Amino acid sequence: MRIIAILCLFLSVNAYSQNIYQIAKSTSRRGLRVNRTITVSPVHVRAAERVLAKRTLIGRPKISMEVGKAVISAKMKQPLVHPMRLSGGYNYLRTVNKKFKLSPQWKGVTESGLYNGVHHIVTQTVIDAIAKEVDIADTKEMKANAPAVYSPLHGNIRYTDFFHDHTTLLNTYHARGIRGIITDFYKNLNKVHQELGLPIYEKDVIDCTLTEAELWAKRWEIRWE
Repeated sequence: MRIIAILCLFLSVNAYSQNIYQIAKSTSRRGLRVNRTITVSPVHVRAAERVLAKRTLIGRPKISMEVGKAVISAKMKQPLVHPMRLSGGYNYLRTVNKKFKLSPQWKGVTESGLYNGVHHIVTQTVIDAIAKEVDIADTKEMKANAPAVYSPLHGNIRYTDFFHDHTTLLNTYHARGIRGIITDFYKNLNKVHQELGLPIYEKDVIDCTLTEAELWAKRWEIRWE
């Protein structure tokens, strides 16, 4: 019985979805109202609060403490923005896309010749490699909340290696963590954009991605920096 009790406690601490998003019914063409639930270890509450501080909130977040975890509920405004102005994890970007996809500025966001959908900044192959190193067997939830981006060059065959150089990404992770991967990604991508005369990713978008990624890295106990 004692072993079962210990196992139940372990599951209560580790078996949870980090982010759950629900689009409120009061959505308008100008933007969305998003109900967000963040579940984290109690030691990572401040990291979650830093994440929400980067968002436009409706009211104050509510925090409830449960066995081995903290559950934070918040209501957010998500304005209708260009895909390059959207930041967050993979699931969030996909959730918002479902509502914004009919907007003219979101045209082509899922087409292979253009954005080719959401891109995992830390590629799924690299996530699998990192997970193996820290003994995470199921990476589905890990990948769902991983840092991601919409890039107009993602579907361009000329830049396939840029987005999917798994060896370089893994080497960067071992040297400088997830922060290093994301910082290099935006620095190098903005350089290419400037050379091509494309808009660059603004600092606030990059900062928001980094803040979300830090919480993600801490959730899975992988190297942040």
